[in-house]
Amino acid sequence: MKKKLIALLAALSLALLPACSTQPPPDEEEAAPAAAEVHAVVADPEGALEEIYADIDIKEIETADDNLMQSLGFDLWNVEEYYVRYSSGRYGLADVFILRPFHNDYDSVRESLETVKLDRIRKTEDYDILGSHRIAQEAQIYQYGSYLIMLMLEDNTAAAEIIQRYIPSTELPD
Repeated sequence: MKKKLIALLAALSLALLPACSTQPPPDEEEAAPAAAEVHAVVADPEGALEEIYADIDIKEIETADDNLMQSLGFDLWNVEEYYVRYSSGRYGLADVFILRPFHNDYDSVRESLETVKLDRIRKTEDYDILGSHRIAQEAQIYQYGSYLIMLMLEDNTAAAEIIQRYIPSTELPD
């Protein structure tokens, strides 16, 4: 019994040692710089699209509206916001989809992106302009931050790097 009591007292005294520290607590002024170092990161998908398309020279690329999105098979009730550039395909492919699904709708929006990709693959199989069939087959669909992204470009890697600069994975919702 004595051993248990001694062990309990030793454990308590060790637990209380940090509370008895001789160092004073940090001033509020010292804590302020740490709080000032936290930066709010807000996504800029439109800025990403502008930079991606700055060097793309393909005719008939349009900015998607609700009608185009619905014609491509998207249920807009599942999509909180979208930033899409879509090429007609007559002069090559250069499509970028940046979509923010509503909280529980990632799977259905991803399925719609997969459908668009498969449709592009089928359409370019016999009508391959400027490597469109390969570009469609190599299209990337992935989640980054709160967005689902599909890149269907000649250089998906460069576009993904641009997106990382404009849409950090830790972006704050609007």
